[in-house]
Amino acid sequence: MGAADQRHEAERARRLLEGSLAGLEAAAQKDQAGLARVLDLYRDGHAPKSKYMDEKARVDGRAAKRVAERADLEARLAEQTPLSADDEAYVLAFAAEISGRLQAAVPFEEKVKLLDILRVARIYDDRTGEFVVSGLIGRHSL
Repeated sequence: MGAADQRHEAERARRLLEGSLAGLEAAAQKDQAGLARVLDLYRDGHAPKSKYMDEKARVDGRAAKRVAERADLEARLAEQTPLSADDEAYVLAFAAEISGRLQAAVPFEEKVKLLDILRVARIYDDRTGEFVVSGLIGRHSL
């Protein structure tokens, strides 16, 4: 996965997580509105206090679960930091430099050593005699 792919994936993950956070907020507002209706019924004498207390206990229980869910979502959101345009340009320039170090004139052992340092995936295609490397620098055939 190249830098642009990683940026797009992080942006997509952020949108999903932000949507989940918005869903939690909407659920909290819906619970509060329902609790307010039951409270109004109780105050107007149309519902017993026990009905209000039961509903309040349910709303409080769901709210407690949402606190943990929100903390988890916010932590996951903090991990999804897309590359900035400057970072992506830097990675692409780095990729171009590395690609130059992987050209045919470079000894095979040096190429393998460099790929090990960079921790990129590499696959040898014995039909074409080419290596395909992929990672943050994108996908390249050698």
